[in-house]
Amino acid sequence: MIVFIRGLEFYAYHGYSDEEQAIGHRYVVDAEFTVADPVGNDDVLTRSVDYGEAGVFLLDWLTSRQRRTLEALLAELGPVLLDRYPQALGVRLRLAKRLPPAPYVAEAAGVEMTFTRD
Repeated sequence: MIVFIRGLEFYAYHGYSDEEQAIGHRYVVDAEFTVADPVGNDDVLTRSVDYGEAGVFLLDWLTSRQRRTLEALLAELGPVLLDRYPQALGVRLRLAKRLPPAPYVAEAAGVEMTFTRD
């Protein structure tokens, strides 16, 4: 079963240049948690990932640090999420900068990483 949060937007101060780190930018994150044992008829949320709580945690975590690259940010976040949600077998994260400062026009640019338990 997949529990997901899609299109969670926030403002933060990540970026390679000093200007990006000072001015900030809009970002959007998607998270997909793979859960082995679906809640099903048991209706017990603790067997799954609470996407409401996970969304609040993601927002807090992503806005409380500052990194030069999105790759470094996600590489740090993936293991944190697996530790926080032991019921998740893995998590897939996609983090994008909306309308990135580049010599072209793009809706978003970013990175995607998948983390699984060893």
